[in-house]
Amino acid sequence: MKQITDTIYRADEGCFIVRKVDNFIMGEDIDLGSTDSIDNYKDEPYTEESYKAFYESLNIEIPEKI
Repeated sequence: MKQITDTIYRADEGCFIVRKVDNFIMGEDIDLGSTDSIDNYKDEPYTEESYKAFYESLNIEIPEKI
């Protein structure tokens, strides 16, 4: 995971950012709140199918990355 600004992080290539406590997929980028910590998250590799399913579940056009 790469830090972009003080509060914005981007997942490594081929990964989503996932909340550790419940494995909730946050997406490819995250903007932390003032009381949150990046230690609460991890990079998790995705498959082509899980990548498409994530964006379809949000009704967002699927970015062409894979």
